[in-house]
Amino acid sequence: GLGDVYKRQEQLHVVHNLFQKSIPAENCADLLNENTDFVNKIYSLCHAHPDWSDEDLYNSLKEN
Repeated sequence: GLGDVYKRQEQLHVVHNLFQKSIPAENCADLLNENTDFVNKIYSLCHAHPDWSDEDLYNSLKEN
């Protein structure tokens, strides 16, 4: 439901911030108690599209 969407956007925002602080994906996943695949997917997108906002990242994940 909508709560899940909000939670996902919140997690994505935090992952994006940790990426920008050069925290390794594994550490990020541990800190957030999050799926490593999810974090790796976001990190890959961040690498590929450094100019993207949280919303851009979220929309891209939603489509896949």
